[in-house]
Amino acid sequence: MLIPYYSLKELSKAIGREDRNLPLRSVRIGPSPNKALNLTSVKMLLDRCGYQQVSVDASSTPYRG
Repeated sequence: MLIPYYSLKELSKAIGREDRNLPLRSVRIGPSPNKALNLTSVKMLLDRCGYQQVSVDASSTPYRG
């Protein structure tokens, strides 16, 4: 469900932190008809990339598609 506009590794390298993870604290998922699936997908991506301490939550704005 994720569309990779940017690579986490590329962003780390671009800001001179290629030897460490980005300083992420949280990620907010925007409105979507598949909110639960998107949350799970982002959590899996972050866990796989070493961002276990990053909180993930969904926007309270309703999806109007």
